[in-house]
Amino acid sequence: MSLMNINRFFIFLILLIIFSPSYAAGTEAVSMAQSHVKEAKSLIQKGLFDNAIDELERAIKLYPDFAEAYFLLGNVYFKRSELELARNSYLSALKIDPFNGDIYYNLGETYFKLGKSKDAIELYSRAIQLDENDGFLYNSLARAYESIDDKDRALENYRKAVKYEPGVALFRDNLGSLLFALDRPKEASLEFERAINIDPNNDIYYDHLGIAYSASGEAIKAIEAHKGAINLNSGVADYYNNLGIAYFASGKPELAIEQFEKALSIEKTSLILYNMGRAYYALGRFKEALEVLEIATLPDEPSWEDYLNLGISLHQ
Repeated sequence: MSLMNINRFFIFLILLIIFSPSYAAGTEAVSMAQSHVKEAKSLIQKGLFDNAIDELERAIKLYPDFAEAYFLLGNVYFKRSELELARNSYLSALKIDPFNGDIYYNLGETYFKLGKSKDAIELYSRAIQLDENDGFLYNSLARAYESIDDKDRALENYRKAVKYEPGVALFRDNLGSLLFALDRPKEASLEFERAINIDPNNDIYYDHLGIAYSASGEAIKAIEAHKGAINLNSGVADYYNNLGIAYFASGKPELAIEQFEKALSIEKTSLILYNMGRAYYALGRFKEALEVLEIATLPDEPSWEDYLNLGISLHQ
């Protein structure tokens, strides 16, 4: 058979496949599946998850190898906290498309929420192999390492997260929080300051900064930071409590009591009461200190005498 005849033969075969009823039916099924996925995306944006699931299941029935349909189905189940169904959907997507970093990442998030941090670590690592410059992946990997108390690897990956995404305030805050947990408050302060520079309207970052300043012995700076948190959100008892601690550390127990009272007006906790007892004791108001510390006692906590003894030792 000549080369020309061979070419004609292959062209004939291709045309035969294209115009065969089964091929036409297959392409029509794929097209209909894509339409269902498009509709599902619109429904997801509207929060109509039940309807979106119906559309995605129709798409999968028409085109069983549709990885995107499985992926979106996993996303919907994840949003609804149906984590086992989300996991199964992501696993199905991964079988079809094993080189998709988004699937590895979302499956990792699912395992993390299921409390399976080691599985999540493996999946985040696979996602990073496919995209080594994504700071969000490193942040999630660090969080998973932190959850199993592997602080060294957590620190390494939080640093990579801020390296690749230096403008994400949350990553700075996460890094700062870990540094603080590692008893490195000055380094933590720098990260909290950077977080605030990026997002100056986040009260949590100011509160974290104030706590780090207090741990570094910088009470005046701590006071200003906690005031910043309260200015942004005046409804959090811990912010007033932390401001009171900073005032107490700066030698102003009267101002500390004012803040503890504001904290208690929002939420009454043993910790706030204990701090107020310390402030009363520092002012020589022993009767009030005893009354407050007695209230602070809970069945599973030390007695008020233990609190007072601790307060005395701290004050000395």
